[in-house]
Amino acid sequence: MTKTDLTHEEAVDPWLLFVEQQPRWSAATRVELRRQGRDTAITRLVTRQTCPRMLSLWTIDQPLLLAIDITKQNLTEALHQIAGVREMPLLAAVALVPPQEFAAESFQLLRSAAQEAGAAATFTSPRQSAELLAIGDRHARHAWRLLAEQIPLHERVWRRLPWQSAARAIG
Repeated sequence: MTKTDLTHEEAVDPWLLFVEQQPRWSAATRVELRRQGRDTAITRLVTRQTCPRMLSLWTIDQPLLLAIDITKQNLTEALHQIAGVREMPLLAAVALVPPQEFAAESFQLLRSAAQEAGAAATFTSPRQSAELLAIGDRHARHAWRLLAEQIPLHERVWRRLPWQSAARAIG
């Protein structure tokens, strides 16, 4: 998605929040963002302990794609975090599941559990960063449409005017 595909107030990339122990996924995604020429994208790395607190402080005025690395140690907590995101329309979650961490049978069950909890997708390798960004772009477009429906027409027109930063008359 290029910036020209979005309206003026939407000209930001989806905010990507990675919850992982090691920065494998966020590093691969930063490389992919550079490869795509998306220099203004924001990625963050948050530890598992700060994720719930950060989400409780999140101001719901822009899309957020939460990418959660699921391991044996955080399985229950990660699925709860994914399920909690479903209640917020501008937030979406994806599961990052390294297949080498689980046996083949339990890996398939885990993918199903993540999708049941509400994960928009399940990724198995940092090499899938382009697909992860595509999910983020789709989520961002949908979220911006939801936001646009909540803003009155006169406000949407005002925001698109070239002099929108000038003082605004009241009334």
